[in-house]
Amino acid sequence: MIFDAPALIWEAQSPLDNVRRSSEERLLQMCDEDSSQIFAQFVQVAADDEQDLPCRQFALLTLRKLVTMYWTPGFESFRGTSTVKLEAREMIRDVLLKLCLDENQSSKIRSSASYAVVQISAVDFPDQWPELLNIVYSAIIKSHSLAAMKLLNEIYDDVISEEMFFEEGIGFETLKIVFHVMNSSDANWEAKVAALNLLHCCILQMSTVNGSSTMKRKDLTTEACSEILQMWLSFLTTQNKVVSETSQLMAGAKIYQGLTLLKNEFSKKVVGPDMCDRFRTIAIKDLENASQIYLQMMQNSAQDQLDAINEYAVNILEFLSSLCNVRFTEDELRTVLSCLGRLCCLDQNTIDDWQTDFNSFVSKETGLVASFTIRDQAAELLSSFDCQNYTAVLALLLHELNQVPDLSDGWIFNESLLYLLQSLLLNESDSVKFTDALTHFFTKLQAILKSLSSTFVTCRIILLLPKLLEKVMDSFPNVKDLVQNFLFLSLDFALSHDSELIKSAALISFTYYSYFAELPSVLGLVRCIEVQQKTLKLITQLYPEAEDDTDGVLMEVLNNVIDCNVKDVDDTGSIIQTEFHLVFTISAKDPSNIQTTIELQECLGKLLKNVDVQTFTNFWEICSPPMINVVMGSAHASFEYSPLLSLTLQVLGVLMKRKPLDPALSITICNAIFEPLQNILNHSKDEEILQYATEALGYLIHNTEAEVVLPHLKSIVNILDALLSPEVPDQAATHVGSLTITIFSKFSNEIQSLIPMILQAAAARLGQASNITTTQNLLSVFCFVTSADAQQTVDFLFNTTINDQNGLELVMSKWLESFDVVRGEKRTKENIVSLSKLFFLNDQRLNSMQVNGDLIPYESDVIITRSMAKEMPDRYTRVSVYQKIVKLFTSELEFQGKHQDPHLLMAGTHSIEATTEENQDDDDDWEDVEGSLEYERLQHYVEEDEIDDGEEELDEQCLVNHLDSRSVHQLLVDFFKEVAAKNVSGFQMIYEQLSENEKQILSENLV
Repeated sequence: MIFDAPALIWEAQSPLDNVRRSSEERLLQMCDEDSSQIFAQFVQVAADDEQDLPCRQFALLTLRKLVTMYWTPGFESFRGTSTVKLEAREMIRDVLLKLCLDENQSSKIRSSASYAVVQISAVDFPDQWPELLNIVYSAIIKSHSLAAMKLLNEIYDDVISEEMFFEEGIGFETLKIVFHVMNSSDANWEAKVAALNLLHCCILQMSTVNGSSTMKRKDLTTEACSEILQMWLSFLTTQNKVVSETSQLMAGAKIYQGLTLLKNEFSKKVVGPDMCDRFRTIAIKDLENASQIYLQMMQNSAQDQLDAINEYAVNILEFLSSLCNVRFTEDELRTVLSCLGRLCCLDQNTIDDWQTDFNSFVSKETGLVASFTIRDQAAELLSSFDCQNYTAVLALLLHELNQVPDLSDGWIFNESLLYLLQSLLLNESDSVKFTDALTHFFTKLQAILKSLSSTFVTCRIILLLPKLLEKVMDSFPNVKDLVQNFLFLSLDFALSHDSELIKSAALISFTYYSYFAELPSVLGLVRCIEVQQKTLKLITQLYPEAEDDTDGVLMEVLNNVIDCNVKDVDDTGSIIQTEFHLVFTISAKDPSNIQTTIELQECLGKLLKNVDVQTFTNFWEICSPPMINVVMGSAHASFEYSPLLSLTLQVLGVLMKRKPLDPALSITICNAIFEPLQNILNHSKDEEILQYATEALGYLIHNTEAEVVLPHLKSIVNILDALLSPEVPDQAATHVGSLTITIFSKFSNEIQSLIPMILQAAAARLGQASNITTTQNLLSVFCFVTSADAQQTVDFLFNTTINDQNGLELVMSKWLESFDVVRGEKRTKENIVSLSKLFFLNDQRLNSMQVNGDLIPYESDVIITRSMAKEMPDRYTRVSVYQKIVKLFTSELEFQGKHQDPHLLMAGTHSIEATTEENQDDDDDWEDVEGSLEYERLQHYVEEDEIDDGEEELDEQCLVNHLDSRSVHQLLVDFFKEVAAKNVSGFQMIYEQLSENEKQILSENLV
């Protein structure tokens, strides 16, 4: 086969779609005929320095894709039409390896070649490519090759197994190379950093060693870790402390990263107390060095230098955090605190960023930024200190801050100290004790908030105060007065200044106050209303310029303001109107903002909770016109997805759900929105839009009088029929079960003749459902009809055929296999009640019907990989429906026993204590139940308990009547008592077939 490889490559990169597609098809066709020749020609193009770089790079990228199709059946996408010949493979591997080890090649060429080498090594090493690592090792030994160490790192990530590392000696050889590079005077800092990256891979492999590992693995790990620690110790104590190179900082960062890994993940013997003390002393000295370097860099250094010092300091602090339960001396803590004071100073880039855009300040302060800085790690260190270290650091910080005459002078250091105090207060140690130093500090902060100070210092004080007040609330006198005083000071200061940073800080701090203080109680009615008004004014001032994360934070603040609303107070009318306006205004700015959308629904739900008809009507008149306009405006695009339409439907769902308590939704509301919802459900193809529209329609029908909805019944049934269609995706049908139940309960007489058809469609939809939410929602339909008439439901389903399968078998199989993932008390109860009714039927069809029971594990000496497991379907025992119900209920009983309500547990504890005191002389009266019981003994205990208890028998009516009053645990206990006492549906035989563990669970819960 003769072809022009470069020409084909250029065609494959053509901007013309038809040319590009044609070349790709020809390439695959030629590979199917002779992949060896195509691979050989492409790798020659990649290795030809005279070819253009884009052409060479494309050749390598194409090889990466083709390797998975033609190299070996070991790849999942292997086509099987042509396999690269062994002699061609050897040449291709050699060329690719030379490319990725050639330091003179472009980094793009080396990177692409390395990717292909790692791909191939995953299937060829070590059997067909035994020399691979020796070539890589040699390149590292001879020239400290960065490319070779990078490649070895990638091979470790994707290829090297634990067995290769330990048993085949690869780990030992790699460690020798790392020690060689680290101890070589010829190796530059970049090479040492690369070697330390490689060492990190080795440490991760050794972290898998545990008590059950072989002695060979344990010995290698112990000896290697000892050598590593000595090497690090020597490196850290002998290196030049005047660090100037970025690579030198990165090397130190890698060592402290490794130290933390050894300290946290390995046996305590690996890094013993003496070694910890030695490294702690060194780390504190290195932290001093880092803090001095940071001060030099923070004003005008390049970003890569700032990134390097950031990683260096972060890793030192992370190592010190791993020692937080170790008692630091006062001198050590003073040194650490002094270093942190320097390291946590804001760099010029951050200052400029925050002053230019307050949104970036909000994102950082609320933890919504992905970056991790020295400040973040310092906060983690301080919050991790044990009680003794925490108390000592608190005293040192308060003393330091109280010594500062004016926090505005040298503000950058003082803001850093305030930040450290705020971070320390996140520590879970006991509340702060009342001290003169603390009283003096509160006085100082109060004075600052009454006068103009540095913007950043003021922001930090506003954010610090609620954290400090929360910490002293149990020990400080008149803490309520302090909360009220400082909250008003913060809000008034923010309102009296134009700084968006200060306004943002005040609003964030309001969420802190709301978290620990019940503001209506702390402030009193009048003052609470004033706080609401001030906070709403700040939100109003800030939201026009707010973006992204800030919008979500403003909605969170609004949520807290709404929590302070007082019912039936005249002054709150305007507050509620403002809240309602802001909720919609802010959320409408960016409908795609997920946090804003979530907060919107919560805020709106709270605003509508328990509202009277007039208030609800006012809300509706304000928001319905724009919502209906949004829906109507989406009609031209067949209601395809848009963030605004999605948000509108979610709001509509909340409004329909949170109707006024007593009356139903009015005919005006029903007529206004039924047609828009109908149009969406009849024409939209988007899953999310259909989901939200179905939910809104369901609430509209449920909360509107039947006679008002009746004229639309035919349209509703048509919508339901469409949603139950197999063509509708699972997500779109998420709420179809709820809609079905609503129609059944509202219009059972009117649609009597249609119920069989709807049930058959629901059963078919259930059979194909894969989304667990949709499955649970559809199951609620069968819970509903089973609770109404279990026998009729069984008869109907048994006489129904769905896709050549018996309807009863389809529904029961899906129902029982989905029971384990049903969560939420209401759903769990309705499933238990309904399945109990089926059990009490003692129906022979259910008793003889077989469903999946317990999972059968694979018994083989062969190790099952993830790819193999995909091809091996799960196998189950086969049990009757009634056996499966008993097994599921037993499992649920065990689960409920482990998650009892804390109040019930406490009540049970008091009861036990009382009983013990009353009966301490009558120990012989107690019967000990050890292990599982024989059925006759279990029945004996249950019958005795029934006589003593006086509870009603667990029949159908009892289940319905007690659905809301009994816990899930009690429902299950009552079920088992009933079936055990009366041997319902052959329970005795089922019990005898249970495992010992299952019998034990029943014995413990029923006796």
